[in-house]
Amino acid sequence: MADAPIARAWLARLARVERPRLALAVACGLVAGVSTLAQLALLAWLVSALLVEGRSLAELMPALAGLAGLLAVRALAQWGQEASGLAASLRLRRRARAELLDHLERLGPVGLTGHHSASLAQRVVDQVEALDGHVARFLPQQYLAVGLPLMVLGVVAWLDWLAALFLLLAAPLIPLFMALVGMGAERLNRDQFDAVARLSRHFIDRVRGIATLQLFGRTEAATAEVHAAADDYRRRSLRTLRLAFLSSAVLEFFAAVAIAVVAIYVGFGLLGYITFGPA
Repeated sequence: MADAPIARAWLARLARVERPRLALAVACGLVAGVSTLAQLALLAWLVSALLVEGRSLAELMPALAGLAGLLAVRALAQWGQEASGLAASLRLRRRARAELLDHLERLGPVGLTGHHSASLAQRVVDQVEALDGHVARFLPQQYLAVGLPLMVLGVVAWLDWLAALFLLLAAPLIPLFMALVGMGAERLNRDQFDAVARLSRHFIDRVRGIATLQLFGRTEAATAEVHAAADDYRRRSLRTLRLAFLSSAVLEFFAAVAIAVVAIYVGFGLLGYITFGPA
């Protein structure tokens, strides 16, 4: 826990080098968001023109071509966001692994006497690879999670300020409850990393001492111990996954509530039951 601020500062320093690629990923995400809004607006206009105004498909062909073009732009922007994030993640992981190996080399055998080789290998390989999602997705998404909702809120407020007010009231509930779930997931994820480090040490020790275990007839007991450690890691992984799915469920629930409130308001407004405000 005491080393967590140092690790975050080290990771932030590595991420600053990849700022241009991460900025490109954010820009592509914003382009994808704008394309989605334009696509939905054009689709709504097409439905209205086709079903309400009774226009023919021949008249709507330019709009349909524009809709197909927006779909292509959105797909290209999403590909650019993913490719830029993955490129930044790959370069950062290479740099992180190189710095860790240099640090281990500087410590030497004397400085590493209190650390098991399996734990060190697990940190250099597995835990560095675990940075992929953090760099490629989380870092760009933390800006998009602010920019895209504000963009949507601005468009909705321009169309109907009361619907925007409903969305604004529901918006704080999503990060609040996801943060509560995320704090529990962080603790379980830390325990999971500790468990896999213990499992690595346990397995390497048994492999190194296989001749001694065979000599004293303890191979079955050692196999059972490794199996128990692996089962403990499996249980911890499943607990972490359960919390991760709970986080997604919280997001989906409050998003569905916000959409349902706006849909009810718009529906009753169209039926003439609501006369307050823009309705």
